Amino acid sequence: MATLTFNLASAFRGLSLNSSSSSSSSSSSFLTGGLTFAPLNLRCGRPLSPIFTPLTIESAHKKGAGSTKNGRDSRGKRLGVKIYGDQVAQPGAIIIRQRGTKFHPGKNVGLGRDHTIFSLIDGLVKFEKFGPDKKKVSVYPRILQPENPNSFKARRREYFRLQRERKKARKDGTVVTPQLVLASGEEDSQSTPREMSKLWTFLYQLSSLAGPCLMLIYPLIASIKAIESQSKLDDEQWLAYWILYSFLTLFEMVAEPILYWLPIWYPIKVVLAAWLVLPHFRGASFIYEKFVREHLIMKHGPKVGYLIGHKGMMEDED
Repeated sequence: MATLTFNLASAFRGLSLNSSSSSSSSSSSFLTGGLTFAPLNLRCGRPLSPIFTPLTIESAHKKGAGSTKNGRDSRGKRLGVKIYGDQVAQPGAIIIRQRGTKFHPGKNVGLGRDHTIFSLIDGLVKFEKFGPDKKKVSVYPRILQPENPNSFKARRREYFRLQRERKKARKDGTVVTPQLVLASGEEDSQSTPREMSKLWTFLYQLSSLAGPCLMLIYPLIASIKAIESQSKLDDEQWLAYWILYSFLTLFEMVAEPILYWLPIWYPIKVVLAAWLVLPHFRGASFIYEKFVREHLIMKHGPKVGYLIGHKGMMEDED
């Protein structure tokens, strides 16, 4: 701590008045400032550092110190709706701050001295019409409704649950089989998506096998039997079928880029082959007589005239 040593003796010893022969002159010299002081010797052990005093602001503005008028300096209130319709309000929660009664209190709400409407129970807020241009606010008890299992919230919660299970399974080294959540209310449904996929796969394989059986294997066996039989009607049926099958194959070769984008073409082809092959329909003979014979043989009769004679011989046999 700095120590100060004052040489008071030298200070007082150096104080002197300019004396004169007369008292009047001495008094006049005293009044005119003729005093002389010896220098004051101040000695310190170490130099003193300057001391800074922090600035203190008592009032930020002219009303910051308060006012004798109550309300001039009070904090402003944020007016308006605080809890909207169909939202949850707890007991004592402020629903509306207002000036006046534009919104009137309804059921299970209270009205404060400053016309603030607050809830008295735990429930849902409802805005109801009250008069031509006013509304009233009520709070009704909240009734928990059963959750829709197909709602966005339920599906999102299920999705995150499965994510947590997969993450935990990866850490444990086990594999979790994902479960499909269906929105159907039938709990005793025995058909699962896996079984349905197996059924569709079986039907697709069956349709791929039905085509060659109907269009190649069965007509081949029937043609061999027709050659060995004595009747010529079978020969006409299967010859007409092979002609139409040749036209169909040629059409597929030409229109392959277009038929590639038609997934229903193969089922249509199988149904058409069944109509041409089955003896009950005799579709091959019908198409040959109505379209092939009329458009090819009649227009180009001299070239294929022998076919007409062959047809006449078959009619005579009948």
